[in-house]
Amino acid sequence: MCYCGVCRKTAGCGGYAINVAGEANTLIVSGEDNISVYQATIQNPEDSSAQVSSAERRFCQKCGSMLWLYDPRWPQLIHPFASDIDTELPLPPEKTHMMLDFKPSWSFSTQRPEGKRQYWKTQDI
Repeated sequence: MCYCGVCRKTAGCGGYAINVAGEANTLIVSGEDNISVYQATIQNPEDSSAQVSSAERRFCQKCGSMLWLYDPRWPQLIHPFASDIDTELPLPPEKTHMMLDFKPSWSFSTQRPEGKRQYWKTQDI
């Protein structure tokens, strides 16, 4: 679960994005001509300097969905967003929360939410 500003704002609805760690050579993509690359500009709050991130975020040109992150510093790895994988995924053996310095206060992913809960099935909506 990544809480960085880019993942959180473009791929997550719970204050984070669920990124899967995988081997880059196992990713199979169809419709690659519809995919673009975005590289975030990272601002340094101490001196107002900026640099372009080496991480390459792939997204769909047609619908804007974030698809995966690739960083040439670790060429053997690929990080697709779990919500964009069309095949069934196994339950993860462990979960990692990263970039917690950027976690919004309203996100309750690392704690149990208090208060009334509602659960809706598709046929109820």
